[in-house]
Amino acid sequence: DPAAWQLKVIQLPSGGEIHVQYEQDDYLYVQNRRATALVSLLSSTDPLNEAANTSGIYTLNTADIGVTTDADKQELVTVINQNLSGQKIFFKFLYALIGSMQSSPVNACNSDYVSGYVEFQSATFNTTSHNIDIKVGDGGSNGGYSLPRKVCLDLVKKQKGGKLNEFGNCNTAAAVQGGLSVREMVSQLVGMVKNSFFSDAFSCKEVKPALSYFKIPVLKAKKGGGLRVKRLLMYDANGIDYGPTTAQDGTAALYGTEYFYQDEYGKSSGVATNEPATIRDENA
Repeated sequence: DPAAWQLKVIQLPSGGEIHVQYEQDDYLYVQNRRATALVSLLSSTDPLNEAANTSGIYTLNTADIGVTTDADKQELVTVINQNLSGQKIFFKFLYALIGSMQSSPVNACNSDYVSGYVEFQSATFNTTSHNIDIKVGDGGSNGGYSLPRKVCLDLVKKQKGGKLNEFGNCNTAAAVQGGLSVREMVSQLVGMVKNSFFSDAFSCKEVKPALSYFKIPVLKAKKGGGLRVKRLLMYDANGIDYGPTTAQDGTAALYGTEYFYQDEYGKSSGVATNEPATIRDENA
């Protein structure tokens, strides 16, 4: 019930009642921008398709935002292209930084979230798979940041390489230990340096699709935390009184007004001032 503890019924001295019915707020815009949401990837996504250094193609799991029919997906493709054409798109991917993805990647020491912005090229509806494909990249003109995997590789090289090993088990033996001979210490240091250059062969080979996201404009309205009046109804159990000389006819009557918060195209007319900090990653 979106209107718990709100006024629901007013009982009139005449025996009639006024009923107030509510619904949860929804919105399609955050201020002047189309509302956006984080949408996960399907398992068909392969980060190594970026190997050509020109573009990456990722398949969206649009069921996350209630888009399941072909017609809705085709409409969503239009909305994405209209809002992101010539822009960058935000991504938040869970990568295995080195080695293979563990069974519990969120808690694994060799995986981490990599987020940022890459060049958006296009969204297309795949008539074979009946899914939406997102193509990103800028043909390599943006150096190391043109694709999500390149951002991940850069992170591993500059911040993570010396802390991990090629097996992805991140055990403390991978760090330089005290009490070792010079030869043993040099051997470990060489291993750590080598790990920092694993990028292409060993790093960022896998993403966890169900926990990796692109931020795209939504097709359907998002729910807000507030409420609004949906219906104002007048109810008279005794029926209509036709005048001072005529008794009420005894037929119960219900009439009133119903409100639709939509524009001329049937879309939500709701506009949010802002979104909560807890979903800041998908705030437009």
